[in-house]
Amino acid sequence: MTSGQLVFLEQSSNPSSPAQMSEGLILGVRNAFMYGFVRACISFILVMFVKRTQAHKE
Repeated sequence: MTSGQLVFLEQSSNPSSPAQMSEGLILGVRNAFMYGFVRACISFILVMFVKRTQAHKE
C-alpha cells in the first residue's frame, strides 16, 4: 500500500470495505503523481540555471 492509501484508511470508519480500499488506492496514486509533478517542476527550474559548456576550437 502507498502512504496516501494508509493515511486514508486509518481515518476511514470501515477500512476493510472494498469501496474504502479503492478510494484509498485512488488517493495514493494521485499523491504519487502529485509528488512526481512537483519533482519535475523543481528539476525544470534547476535546469534553467545550468550553463552550457563551450568546447575550445583548436
